[in-house]
Amino acid sequence: MLFGARPQILGARVYDLRWLVRILAAVVSLLTQEIAATRAQMATVISVSCDDFKKRLASAAMVLEFQTPTPTFQRVPTAGSDYWWVLYSQQGIEADMSCRGGGFQEYEFYDYSVRTPVSVISHAQTYHLLAASIYAYTGWRPREVLKGVSDLMESAKDEGVGGTLRLSNGAVAHLWINTKTTGTAHLTIELGGDESK
Repeated sequence: MLFGARPQILGARVYDLRWLVRILAAVVSLLTQEIAATRAQMATVISVSCDDFKKRLASAAMVLEFQTPTPTFQRVPTAGSDYWWVLYSQQGIEADMSCRGGGFQEYEFYDYSVRTPVSVISHAQTYHLLAASIYAYTGWRPREVLKGVSDLMESAKDEGVGGTLRLSNGAVAHLWINTKTTGTAHLTIELGGDESK
């Protein structure tokens, strides 16, 4: 009797092993798909070209339907990357951007006229220029841009505690506001940015 039951036990074990192999194959397949999706997402990190960023920044006033000065771009020759001054006609506003291989790398915007906490009412121009900057990188619809800027401004605390907003294609926007000592709003948009800045 003992020997007669043995093939059934072995058969059950082989059957169980087949199911285990199938389960492991399914898990490996899912992990492979996840890795492929992550690689595809990482490949899109550089999908924002400098030309697209500049075009959207220049057209932001029309798309977002508010008054912002139209920027001009002046290329600064540097080794290893393209560096651009972004020029506005208003005093106290500075911006620059860097690119590599035609792909966007970083954008920085400064408004030196901030003397009270930034809001749509108190500093409409600053708010609009921040929104134009976010739009230039993301291409989001106006409602998404304005919500993103409002969230970013809400998370930035006066006196140097930066606010952070995750953008599309692996970028992060950081905003620092200091109304007391320097009167500056400083926005940085960078690829693969660290949230802890």
